Amino acid sequence: MTRGVVYVASGPRHVKLTAESARSVERYNPTLPTTIYTTAESPGDAFDRVVRLDDPLERAGDSILTAGRVPYGRNLYLDADTLVRDDISDVFELLETTDLALAQNNARTRLHTDVYEDAAVEIPETFTEYNSGVVAYNDCADVIALFDEWARQYERIGGEFNQPALRVALYRSDVDFVTLPPEYNFMTNQVGYACGRVKILHRSSSPVELATFADAVNRSPEPRVTTWDD
Repeated sequence: MTRGVVYVASGPRHVKLTAESARSVERYNPTLPTTIYTTAESPGDAFDRVVRLDDPLERAGDSILTAGRVPYGRNLYLDADTLVRDDISDVFELLETTDLALAQNNARTRLHTDVYEDAAVEIPETFTEYNSGVVAYNDCADVIALFDEWARQYERIGGEFNQPALRVALYRSDVDFVTLPPEYNFMTNQVGYACGRVKILHRSSSPVELATFADAVNRSPEPRVTTWDD
């Protein structure tokens, strides 16, 4: 079954970041192809396949995965502000036994409580938010149905980010999914915990330079805690 990495980006800054991420994929996973969905006329040569989008990407919801963004049998979506620092073939091996894999949001639901209250969403607190910046998924009916519901919930719930809508869609979905450990979506803008090598870093709102942060956090494979200072 085919496998590859998927990006969605528009605007010079995001396209540039995405190209840097794609090059990090190529460095550590040279046989893994990359596809970018973009409004950019010429996103550069970092990608194996470029799919032009006619409509501008203007909000967080525009990066919601859809049935039209499943170029491989087994896919790994990465946000523009990610950096790969190791072999990630085991993520695709995981998709042999499950259809979806993603990491929890470090902040859980606390950053979006107003979104849930305004939309009258009732989900047990024990079913947490998941981060949408690193998502592994198969090309199958249950995943496509989840993506469709994610988009519907985003239109209903709104909000600055698309994670609340993803949480609702996952809670109502029949998709078979598992939780990735933080080493596969290591957020640099929050207090973090790592045990073993961090393979995928995710900058989000932090000002750190990802390559420098990666070198620091991977100096030791022992259990460790990272912090971020404004």
